[in-house]
Amino acid sequence: MSFPSFFRWLHPYPRYSRSRRAVSRPKRASFRPHIDILEDRKLLSTITDLGALFAEGSSVGKLVNSSGQVVGDSQDNFVQGFFYDGSQMTILDPFGSGESQAFGLNDSGEVVGYGLLADTYAEHAFLWDSTTGNFTDLTNLAGAELGFAGGINDSSQVVGWSNSGGPSRATFWDTDGTATDLGALTGYQISSGLAINDSGQVVIDAVDPGITDHTLLYDGSTMTDLGSDVHGIGINDSGQVVGWASNGRGIIWDSVQGIQYLAPVGGYASSTAAGINNLSQAVGESVRVAGHVRFFHATLWSDGSALDLNDFLPTGSGWALEHAYGINDNDLIVGSGVINGASHAFLLNLNDGSPGAPSHCPRKSAIDPALFGFQPGRSDPFLTDIESQASCAQRLSSSALSGNQAAETALMPAQVDRAFSEHPAITRVLSGVARETRWREVLSPDTAIALAISASDR
Repeated sequence: MSFPSFFRWLHPYPRYSRSRRAVSRPKRASFRPHIDILEDRKLLSTITDLGALFAEGSSVGKLVNSSGQVVGDSQDNFVQGFFYDGSQMTILDPFGSGESQAFGLNDSGEVVGYGLLADTYAEHAFLWDSTTGNFTDLTNLAGAELGFAGGINDSSQVVGWSNSGGPSRATFWDTDGTATDLGALTGYQISSGLAINDSGQVVIDAVDPGITDHTLLYDGSTMTDLGSDVHGIGINDSGQVVGWASNGRGIIWDSVQGIQYLAPVGGYASSTAAGINNLSQAVGESVRVAGHVRFFHATLWSDGSALDLNDFLPTGSGWALEHAYGINDNDLIVGSGVINGASHAFLLNLNDGSPGAPSHCPRKSAIDPALFGFQPGRSDPFLTDIESQASCAQRLSSSALSGNQAAETALMPAQVDRAFSEHPAITRVLSGVARETRWREVLSPDTAIALAISASDR
C-alpha cells in the first residue's frame, strides 16, 4: 500500500525485516490562513499544546478517549510513544530501548502499540495499563518474533500483526491474551489488523507482494472485502470505516451506502481521513498545492460539510493546525500543528460549554462572494455556503439563546460597521448603501451566526 505520508507515521506497514531504527520525520511547510473574526471565537473553542518529550522535538496526538486522555508520539532522533492524562505526558518505554509508538487507546486508559527491544531492536507489540502502569508483551503471547498492535476496544481486545520469520499476519488478541491468526482467513499472504470497534469488527489491510492491496472488514465470522479503492484505517462502533481512496479523497465506508467521498476544504487538491467518532464525524487533512510545496489543513467533516479546523481557533492562538487524527464524541480533536515554529500535538475542544456556544460551528460567512467583486467560480476557502449557516443556527435551539438571539448578539451593527471601514474591498462594494440596512439584508440572523472574511491578498 502506498500510504499518504502522515499515515506512514500512524501505522507502519508490516515488514519482513527483523529490526528497525526510527528515522527522523522531515518538517513540512505550514500555512496559517489570515482570517478576521467579528466575534470572540473563544466562546467556541480552546486549544491545548501537549508539548513534546524532547526540547527540540516534534509531537503528534493520535487518539483521544471519552475522558480526554490522549496517546501519540514525540520524536527527535528517536520516537517515543506518550500518554497524556489531562495534565502531563507519560513516556511509554515498554522494553527499555527508548523507542516506541502508540497506536490504540480505549476508554479505560489502556494503550497499545509497539516498542523496540533493548538488545535486538526487534519490534514487539505491547499493551500498557495506565491505572497499574504495567506493560504486557503481546508478541510473546502470540509466540512470534516480531509484532505490532494497532487498535484496542473497550473490552481490551487488541488487533495488529505478528511475524515468526515469514510474512506478517493479522493477529487478534482476546481479553485473556489468547492470540488468533486472522491472516489465514484473509486469503492474502501479508495482512495487518489496524483497528477494532466495541462490536469486535476489525479493519484489516491485506496484500500479496506485487498485487494491489485491499481493506477487509472482519466481524468474527465474515470477511468483507471493501475493494482495492478503499484504504481503511479506523472504525467507529457503527461499523463505519474511515480512510482514503485512490482518487485522492478521504472516505467513509459503511455497509449501506458504500463509499462516501470526503471533499477537501476550499476546493483544495486532496484529502485524507484518519479518525471517526460515533456521531459519524471524521477528521483528517486537506492538502493545498502551491508549486512543489504542499500545505496541510486539519479538517473536520460533519453534517456533510468540510470544515477547516483553523477556523475554530481562539483569536490570537498562534497555531496552524495541519493534521487531525482522532475525535471523540465530546467535541475533542487531537492532531498536530505548528506553534511558535515547532510541530506539536494539540488537543482542540470545539465546545467549552459557554452559554449559547454552538457545537461544530466555525466562524463562517453567509455573504455571496460576488458582493465583494470576486470572480464567478472562484473558490475562497474562507467563505462557506449559506445552508451550513442555517444548519449551525438550528443547533443553537437547545442552548440558552435561541438561534436568532445568538445571531443578533454575535452580529451587532457596530461590529459590522467596523469591519466595513477596515476592509476597503467591502467599503468599495457597499459605498452609498446604508450599512446597517445592508448587513441586515445580507446577513439574516436565520442563516448566519458570524462573519469571517479573509482580507489577505484582496
